[in-house]
Amino acid sequence: MGDLYALDFDGVLCDSCGETAVSAVKAAKVRWPGLFDNVDSTLENWIVDQMVTVRPVVETGYETLLLVRLLLETRIPSIRKSSVSEGLTVEGILDNWLKLKPVIMEEWDENREILIDLFGKVRDEWLENDFHTWIGANRFYPGVPDALKFASSRIFIVTTKQGRFADALLRELAGVTLPPERIFGLGTGPKVEVLKQLQKKPEHQGMKLHFVEDRLATLKNVIKEPELDGWNLYLVDWGYNTQKEREEAASIPRIRLLELSDFRRESEVEWGIFTLWTLIEFFVIAVERALFLLSSQRAAKVRWPGLFDNVDSTLESWIVEQMFTVRPVVETGYENLLLVRLLLEMRIPSIRKSSVSEGLTVEGILDNWSKLKPVIMEEWDENREILIDLFGKVRDEWLENDLDTWIGANRFYPGVPDALKFASSRIFIVTTKQGRFADALLRELAGVTIPPERIFGLGTGPKVEVLKQLQKKPEHQGMKLHFVEDRLATLKNVIKEPELDGWNLYLGDWGYNTKKEREEAASIPRIRLLELSDFSKKLK
Repeated sequence: MGDLYALDFDGVLCDSCGETAVSAVKAAKVRWPGLFDNVDSTLENWIVDQMVTVRPVVETGYETLLLVRLLLETRIPSIRKSSVSEGLTVEGILDNWLKLKPVIMEEWDENREILIDLFGKVRDEWLENDFHTWIGANRFYPGVPDALKFASSRIFIVTTKQGRFADALLRELAGVTLPPERIFGLGTGPKVEVLKQLQKKPEHQGMKLHFVEDRLATLKNVIKEPELDGWNLYLVDWGYNTQKEREEAASIPRIRLLELSDFRRESEVEWGIFTLWTLIEFFVIAVERALFLLSSQRAAKVRWPGLFDNVDSTLESWIVEQMFTVRPVVETGYENLLLVRLLLEMRIPSIRKSSVSEGLTVEGILDNWSKLKPVIMEEWDENREILIDLFGKVRDEWLENDLDTWIGANRFYPGVPDALKFASSRIFIVTTKQGRFADALLRELAGVTIPPERIFGLGTGPKVEVLKQLQKKPEHQGMKLHFVEDRLATLKNVIKEPELDGWNLYLGDWGYNTKKEREEAASIPRIRLLELSDFSKKLK
């Protein structure tokens, strides 16, 4: 009879953490404007960063407003109205949110429905006034859109997100249209009740039932209902949950931990010297997410406006999704423009000017980008410096005209800002990103100021040469040298240089690389695979 999948949305299909955090801050300013009188950009960015960390406790979107205010109260004693904020830590929120929430709701005299309506209104206004930026502040997990499009199973969305937002993201970002009756959003009842409804439908009798979630508490609620014993339960290991929750789930017989690659099949920034000083590639500490996608598309439309004449929103959304997948091949930002055009040529034969686009697949790009790039550069008669300048200009204009949205389209990986602030090591940033953008994000989003001479951005020379410069400085003699990257090719270039044999090399397993590259790195004695939690600990 086939399979039926009931899928949570946020944390299973879509990573909306950046958009949710920015929307929460906007809504909190509307609800409690006076609390933000003395909040500068550094504190506001700290809040956004902490919102990423505490995201696992959120069941329904309105709770993010409460978290914004609670985080503010932990930092500003003069505005405290709750009895729980003094001395409260992020870890305390993660461990005790179920107890904290009713206390602050009562002490702040807040109403759940009012907060839900406000949060929805703020999102509606953002969506209506700046649709592409709202869409771009979200992303689907790699491979998920295609898994949904070509699934042989019957798919239902069961989410505490308001249904209209889930529907908009599915259509515009994933290119997937689900009938309204298959999306159970906020207001359709608790998830356990939705599952009961689904299993009772005559057309679902005899089907295998699967429920995929990223919240352990929800799965435990299902287990409490004997009527739902027929459901296969899965906790995803890529969503908004903690290591502690995943370990607990592994001990529960009913629940299976699910990896993203298995989910797809079944449903069918660089870091460095830490002991005494640290060298960091920017994309190991920050994920640009929406920023590089939106900037790439904007710049491509400026460079080749005629190519977009017949590009509708569905095709544009497909390009955005594929750009996430091919991101690991990008060494320098201007390459994103080339990828946008190449993806367009793959889908629209009439605009093809390259000999490589016909029959090319995303997998082909991942495997052969270093060979494809010089071919298309020549056949399109493009100039590297012109593309670099254009990409920078588009970003500059966005930054100048809408700083908050530009900043909000990025996020630092959890724990990294504090690790940078309190590092006992000497920190250097070595990146192919233009230095002014790395500096702006460090200051505005992480609250970290690094002297200009410690940021080696685009135009300062190849990374191997930067490493040679740094190790030769008199003040660095005798130091332990550590270089952390997310591009395997860069680390292999370092290994080719005997002069750089003194460097400890690391590949960040959370950055823009592929499983194939991580497996290859694990076989190279010089390279150590590094987890994000270990990275933050070593900096401190």
